[in-house]
Amino acid sequence: MDKSNTYKDQIIPLEDTLEYQGSFISFHRRKFLTKSKAVRTYEYVERNNHQAAVVIIGEKDEKILLIKQYRVPVLCDVIEFPAGLIENEDISEAAKRELLEETGYRCDIKDISKATLTSAGLTTEMIYFVSAEILDFAGENREDSEQIITLWINKDDWQELKKSDILINGWVYTYCEAYFNKKVRENRL
Repeated sequence: MDKSNTYKDQIIPLEDTLEYQGSFISFHRRKFLTKSKAVRTYEYVERNNHQAAVVIIGEKDEKILLIKQYRVPVLCDVIEFPAGLIENEDISEAAKRELLEETGYRCDIKDISKATLTSAGLTTEMIYFVSAEILDFAGENREDSEQIITLWINKDDWQELKKSDILINGWVYTYCEAYFNKKVRENRL
């Protein structure tokens, strides 16, 4: 690693104050010392149980498995990858369970990323991206609090989805753009 890319002065974290704790998330304020030694406050949220989550990227026959899920914070449907919390299980088992619960599909795990962050400027939440080969449909088993529609999209579906007024998760947008543009480049060769 290039040592010239190190900080001359450091931001120093100070005390962390729990401002509000709900059933599932907590709101915090953390004071820190800036490089010029001024005290500032930063606000963030974290899960109470410090659980990490899995995001499942499922593919089959050059199609990508997505979900359209109603999300209460934004009061509308959002196009997402199937995802969920890791609950006292390994990452692979959590991904298989969540995929089955949200879509009814079973899968083989191809790859698991290292821990990544969802939005480091907002939350401490960690996630793992799981690449999966979709096997077969085993039946739906959604929770009562979930309103989910399963979508299989190809390149043409993706182009139409981008033109629609449905909100699209940033990971989905980035992945699908790269995936389907890669397919376009391969077909030109």
